[in-house]
Amino acid sequence: MNGWLRDKSRWEKIRTDEKYSMLRDIISAKYEELKDVQLPQLTFSLFINGIKTGDRISYETVYFKRREYLTLYTLLTLIYPDDTLYLAKLEDTICSVLEEYTWSLPAHLPADRLNSPCHIDLFAAETGLYMTEIKHILYDRLSPLVIERITQEVDRRIIQSFRNNYFIFEDFKSNWAGVCGGSVGATLLYENLDVYMEVKPRIEKCMENYLASIDDEGVSSEGSAYLQYGLTFYLVYNDLLKLETYNRIDNVNTEKMRSIIRFMSGISLSKDVVFPYADGGGKQAMDFWIVNYLRKNVSDELPAFYATDIFSFRLTSTIRNFFMYEPVEKGELSNKTTYFKNFGAIVIRKDTYAIGIKAGHNQEEHNHNDVGSFSLVADNKQLLCDLGAPLYTMQSLKVENYDKVIQRSSFGHNVPIINNLPQHYGREFCGTMNVDGDVVRIDFNKAYNTEINKLTRTFKFKENEIILKDEFDENVTWTDRFVSLIKPEISDGMVKIDCLNIIFDEKLLSVDIKKVVEKNHANIDTDIYLIDFERKNNGDVVEYKFTFDKGTIRG
Repeated sequence: MNGWLRDKSRWEKIRTDEKYSMLRDIISAKYEELKDVQLPQLTFSLFINGIKTGDRISYETVYFKRREYLTLYTLLTLIYPDDTLYLAKLEDTICSVLEEYTWSLPAHLPADRLNSPCHIDLFAAETGLYMTEIKHILYDRLSPLVIERITQEVDRRIIQSFRNNYFIFEDFKSNWAGVCGGSVGATLLYENLDVYMEVKPRIEKCMENYLASIDDEGVSSEGSAYLQYGLTFYLVYNDLLKLETYNRIDNVNTEKMRSIIRFMSGISLSKDVVFPYADGGGKQAMDFWIVNYLRKNVSDELPAFYATDIFSFRLTSTIRNFFMYEPVEKGELSNKTTYFKNFGAIVIRKDTYAIGIKAGHNQEEHNHNDVGSFSLVADNKQLLCDLGAPLYTMQSLKVENYDKVIQRSSFGHNVPIINNLPQHYGREFCGTMNVDGDVVRIDFNKAYNTEINKLTRTFKFKENEIILKDEFDENVTWTDRFVSLIKPEISDGMVKIDCLNIIFDEKLLSVDIKKVVEKNHANIDTDIYLIDFERKNNGDVVEYKFTFDKGTIRG
């Protein structure tokens, strides 16, 4: 099953061919980093602290580090088969992960299953697949005792657990359906075809639900990173299914997949930045193997701009990144406007800058309250930005705490503050987008839970400048907020952020800049600059001109 990953000649090329030297450098550097560091332990105190305090990062840091070791020694064993040290370290790591009380994260365990070692969440499903793939790829090198242990634990924790229980992810229309359903389905195709046939309708429902989370334009409301997360395991499962059925079943070469490719191609703002919204973030992070696989099996429309951390703790992706890696020349992103009408978003690329603008509503998956917001990129940097996902804690994920979490609240987005209030959570808090050539207009008075009859934002685009105009009720209290991770400078009638100049009328507006420090999704303290413009009179229109220093490029 999936014998192509067992292709020893391919791993030999990775070991010896000069064009794969980058891969060898990556794995060598990771080995030097970890070789003298003892595998960290998942203690009960870490587990229970997460349950009691809502702190996810302490437990999860150790959990993911352990899978990083698993991935490292799997790759080293494949690339350097004659080095018995790597195999020994791999077997030790495998057995340590097999001995974990649960493969689920504390944050994902229901209250009545805190002591359930066989609960299936995102990462239990992934871990089961990791173990299964290691077993099948290295079947001729692992100790028979290790193979038997993998077989027993995967059967107990994943196969029989899924067979005998219902899990809530089976009804989710989100990345959870793709990751959990795809991982479990792939594990069954590797391990137990009889049980697979028994539960196949449930696996297929997960796959349908994942695709249902993506609209006909290929858009996932969760953001590009979460689209790819679900897509990874959707593709792994369906590739195995295609092989198992001798190409009779092909759920990849479809119109829905082509729409996803068009979406992923359309949201590139620069070589390193994609249109950020929801918790997806702005990092251009499409795995090599996904790009190459889709180009081979579906369409070559994907741009050469794809960036990735080729090595990660995710073993299934990392093995494929290495195995399917081919050096490519980075191409140029063409000037292009891509309008996602159903979702209410647009991406515009010019010679000097690129911009992504969003209307939509405030009850999307991994939601941010961000109707009317935009992200502006030049010189390959987010100058006015979306902050991406917050640090995940039990508290930060609760809807009632949205206004306390700057990354989720409209207080942390490039939108006005109306009557001293942010936007409100809920599907009815929304905006509409109209596109007419190089003019984009958003009506979003409905995004705020306060009395306001008119709030429109209009963008007019030229090659080297943008005119932004906000119109609103004269009687509301109003502040226009822009957000950046780059320190701004104020001069006469202008705020300068790197190569961006925000020009405004000092007779009509005053400006104030505040710096706040917040933890980002990676638990790193981050300086965030909030740029607030206030009216000096009772007018109902404000206008800004965004220009870019000569010589800068989109990047």
